[in-house]
Amino acid sequence: MTPQNQNWIQGIRLDSHSQYRFLGKRLLCLSLLLFTCLTPLHSAPSHFRLPPLFWYESEPMEDRSFLMTLLIYWRGKDRESLFNLFAPFYYDFQSEKDKVRVLLPIHFYRQTEDKSLFLLGPYFSKRSISEQTKFIFPIFFKSEDEKLKSKLIFPFYWSFQSLTPEKKLHELLFPFYLRVKGEQDQEIYSPVFWSYKDLKSSKGILPPFYWKLTESSKTQIGFPLYWRFFKKDPELKDFEIAFPWIYLRSGNNSFRTFVPLYWGRTKEEKGEWNLFFPLLFQSEDKNGNNKLITPIFSRFKDENGRIWGHTGLNFFSKEPWGGKSEIFFPFLYYRGEPDFFKLRCLSFYLERHADQKRMETSLLPLVRYRRDFDRKQIFILGFYRDKDPEVHRGFLLNYFWRKETSLRNNSPALQKHILFPIFWTVRSEDQKTTILPPLFATHEKEDFRFSLLTPLIFQIKKGEETFTTFFPAYMQRSVPERSWTTHFFLLWHLQKGKKAIASLFPIYRRASFPNGSSLLLPGFYYLKEGKETQGFIFPYFWDKRGPTQYQFFPPFYYQFSRPSWGLKSLFPIYKFENQEIKETGLFPFWARTKSKGPEHFLANSHRFLPFYFYRKVPNGTDLWMPFLLARFEKEISEENQKTIRGRLFLLSYWQRSEKASLTRLDPIFSFYRTPNSKGFVMPTAPFPLWKYEVKGAKKEEQIVEGTFFPYFWRRSPALRKNLFFPIYYSKKKMSEESLKEVSEVRWFLAYFSSSNELEQKRKTFFFPLYWYFAEKEKSIQVLIPYWREREPQLSRDIFFPVWWHSQKKESKTSVFFPIFYKAYQADLKEKTIFFPGFWVRKSPESSSLLFLNFLQKSSNKTKEKTTFFFPLYWQESEPKKSSAYLFPLYFKYTKEHFHSKIFFPLYWRFEGVDTSIQIVPPYFKVYSKQDEESTTGFAPLWTYSHNRLKTAKSFQLLGGLMGIEKKEGKTKFTLLYFLKI
Repeated sequence: MTPQNQNWIQGIRLDSHSQYRFLGKRLLCLSLLLFTCLTPLHSAPSHFRLPPLFWYESEPMEDRSFLMTLLIYWRGKDRESLFNLFAPFYYDFQSEKDKVRVLLPIHFYRQTEDKSLFLLGPYFSKRSISEQTKFIFPIFFKSEDEKLKSKLIFPFYWSFQSLTPEKKLHELLFPFYLRVKGEQDQEIYSPVFWSYKDLKSSKGILPPFYWKLTESSKTQIGFPLYWRFFKKDPELKDFEIAFPWIYLRSGNNSFRTFVPLYWGRTKEEKGEWNLFFPLLFQSEDKNGNNKLITPIFSRFKDENGRIWGHTGLNFFSKEPWGGKSEIFFPFLYYRGEPDFFKLRCLSFYLERHADQKRMETSLLPLVRYRRDFDRKQIFILGFYRDKDPEVHRGFLLNYFWRKETSLRNNSPALQKHILFPIFWTVRSEDQKTTILPPLFATHEKEDFRFSLLTPLIFQIKKGEETFTTFFPAYMQRSVPERSWTTHFFLLWHLQKGKKAIASLFPIYRRASFPNGSSLLLPGFYYLKEGKETQGFIFPYFWDKRGPTQYQFFPPFYYQFSRPSWGLKSLFPIYKFENQEIKETGLFPFWARTKSKGPEHFLANSHRFLPFYFYRKVPNGTDLWMPFLLARFEKEISEENQKTIRGRLFLLSYWQRSEKASLTRLDPIFSFYRTPNSKGFVMPTAPFPLWKYEVKGAKKEEQIVEGTFFPYFWRRSPALRKNLFFPIYYSKKKMSEESLKEVSEVRWFLAYFSSSNELEQKRKTFFFPLYWYFAEKEKSIQVLIPYWREREPQLSRDIFFPVWWHSQKKESKTSVFFPIFYKAYQADLKEKTIFFPGFWVRKSPESSSLLFLNFLQKSSNKTKEKTTFFFPLYWQESEPKKSSAYLFPLYFKYTKEHFHSKIFFPLYWRFEGVDTSIQIVPPYFKVYSKQDEESTTGFAPLWTYSHNRLKTAKSFQLLGGLMGIEKKEGKTKFTLLYFLKI
């Protein structure tokens, strides 16, 4: 201790004697004062001891120190570790490979190179390279290793996932669902729903919703309002009910209804009709017949082009040849034809025409009778009848009918009866449909029937397959091979041949099949098939079916049985037996194994772990001693030679026989000798510094390998290798026949080269500046930033990043980035040049030019040309037409037999083969060359027309308010647009 420290300590002691009554307080601060004031301790070995109050030692040269204060705080440090102790609660230790921290009673932590432990109150964590465990006592647990991944949130969530190739997952969220998932399937079980999914299908129940989805079909039921069936079947492809919406579709045919307001049907071969009850009916067929009917408006059009209908009290018709009729009941009747017209006002009209085959008599608007060959029509106010050999149709007030007869066999082809709005029926040769809106509907055809009594009863029958529901208590589906029935989605019954299942979801399920039955209750399951059984009465499980059988009552009793082996255990005692051995033991320490058949590794052995494992082998003995890390073997080979092997503490290993020997003392040396080889290695780990091995009995076939660190070599008749680590490497491969050099590889620092004479390949690198690759007639050279490439049909030079030149047999390209581009295609005779703001492309077939906002394109093949001066002028020309625009005033368009010019808004001109039009607002002129008729005017004041062929003239004021017309010497005056005198 230095003199300065001694004087300081003496002063402290005198001060303590003079102030004795403050001794307790001084002692509490003594350790801190000594630690902060003894500065010489940091530069030379020193110590200070005042037990039990204070203890300090330091050796700076060895980086070691120790400190203790009041027997409570302890601290030690050396070059390899550091610890701190604050008794009795806290402890901390650190080294390069290990860390420990303890805070009693709530915290513990330890970390090594390959694992760690962590505890903080109820939380615990353990990690290693191959596994991981976490839990928060008592509610959370998580574990993961190479085979299994587990997670538990007690008591609600359980998850077990296999990491083996099966990749099976079991997941429980109590009491909501249990999920089982594999590579190809997934199942979910729950008190309220169930689902299953694999690569081909998905199905499940979430009452009242049920679904089943496959590649060829789709079934969705939201009982009782939503039903959806889709199947890749030409008969019934798609069926959907979202009550009151009903939809059926097959190919391009469909039937739809929104009960009772909307009904509609579409047939690919006939057409479509829609009814919005009771306001609108619309239909259209493939022949061009259209119908549109409302209470105040109707419009009909037939395939010949005839149009008729009504608007309120106004009835109208228009014939395809130009005739038309107008009736404003009961005031006005008008009939117009190309050569006459008729007008009646406030009077009945009687007309009759008759000849040998036609007759028409009418007293409009009350009665009309018409006969045309074999067709007869009768109309009386509120009644209509139309009949011919093929069709009989008509109406009586709100009753409508239509009957079609086939002329081939004189049988009904189609029948329709409608008592609007309460009854509809349609019947054809193969189908029948009946509707009583809004509650009842049926549809029948060959091998198919559909019935609906909303909202209670619904049925579909297709061949021998039926589906029936009676809300809310009953649902049934049956096909020839199976059927199922459910009540309220709780009670289920399924029948498939001789197999039947009855269940009360989710608490009861019973199934029977030809050779057995099964029963499932909460906590109980029993299955019997012949004499085989399977089941559980929690926690007891058993399976006595097939070749693999088991019983277990965890955690004590287990029994497994297979044809090849069996195991019985009343833990920890067990008995194991298979075709080769029979073993009895006390797990995991003691066991005795006997042989039954072919020799097994454990046959005729006994063990008491971790002390020894001993067995008899056919020609010797084998002894393992784990606590010594040792193994000793003796055996006699087939050649009657004795062989001895041994290992001790995993470091020393030896083997002796008459012809060979091996001696190892890891990691110092290894030596071996056999009839055909010999060699030694020093040391054996982490890598050899001195090694020499010779393999082969004959000198001309010998392979020699050696190491004299850092030099390594290998010699054989066909191969030479040399390595001077880490700067030089060479390899030469010789031909086995002529011993000529075939390939060579050399490496020296940044230089590398390789060659292969057989493949004619060569590589040379001087990293990172020079690179050379050659293969037959191809070569690539890189001398950064220059790139050179040569092939028989290609030459390329690149000076990165500004210059690029490439030349092939049929093309040539030059680029000076980013201001110049030039390309030439010899086979197409195409040439392209590019500068900023300028681009030109020429070929025998076309050319293009772009200069700033000017663009011109032309094609010699199609004789087309386009000129564009952005944004005002555009011109385009083709062999048969041309156009020009000067936005927004001038327009010109010309094609064969048609010319047009517009100078907006002052001048318009249009000229065609037969007609020419000129307009200088408000003046206009129209001339027809074929009719030799000209029309001029000053809109909207007057119009003058002159026809030279018909010697007709006309003059009108204000669009026809007044006018005069002269034709063939006759003169007519027009007043108020439609009165002619």
